[in-house]
Amino acid sequence: MREPIACVAIEPGDIHARAQAGDNVLAGLMNALHARTRPGVVRREVLVREGEPVDGRRLAETERVLRRLGIFREVSVDTLRVGNRLVARVVTHDGWTTSLDASLNATGGAVTWSAGLTERNLLGMGHLLGGSYRKEVDRDAWRAQGQLNRVFGSRAAVGGYYDNLSDGRAAAWNVGFPYRAVSDRVELARPGRVAAARPGGLGLVTAPPPPRRLNAGGAPAPPPRRRGVTGGFRDLISFINDNASGARAADATDSAPRTSWHAFR
Repeated sequence: MREPIACVAIEPGDIHARAQAGDNVLAGLMNALHARTRPGVVRREVLVREGEPVDGRRLAETERVLRRLGIFREVSVDTLRVGNRLVARVVTHDGWTTSLDASLNATGGAVTWSAGLTERNLLGMGHLLGGSYRKEVDRDAWRAQGQLNRVFGSRAAVGGYYDNLSDGRAAAWNVGFPYRAVSDRVELARPGRVAAARPGGLGLVTAPPPPRRLNAGGAPAPPPRRRGVTGGFRDLISFINDNASGARAADATDSAPRTSWHAFR
């Protein structure tokens, strides 16, 4: 009979260890500027619970789930004995999650450029927030984007972006329950896009291409056995990258957003 887990210990860490940060000014500055991931963000991804028999497969999958979030530099999940109790120990070290993106292109005398800032672990809560500006040949645009993961502690994720264009406005969103672990049986997504010209009313823009099934961190999920209707969940980062050029109202069609889902066994 497998021994039950008496306690699940969560130990989130900074980007750099204290000893290293004390000897290195840059390491100390990175720790100071970065918000450490909150213990609750790690705990909600842990697949083992107190009182349950120890399961090596669930411990290993917990480590994979945490790594796929894309906000940790190092993850370790193991067990240790404290007195006569068996403790599951989850240790994480944050990665640097603030990214600055910039590009510059010159073709035939026309110069285009863009710049943006994205934080993938906002205030240590595991959410995404970003903004960018791009200057194109015939338009310029400001973009605000965000994604909330594990809404109210559930599997739900809500993401979207809003473009303020020089010739109109455009927005896109995605609401769903992404695949995270083998224990997840159903995956559901509801994407959509709208755009409006200046002046003019709202019009539905062509629905996005067939989605790729991604987990919450943006990496391809392992291929489970499927049954029923297949679809997929597009997380915000992929959704934004695939539609980075924006949406023109002149291209509007009658295509409606699609709801897609997976059922696993």
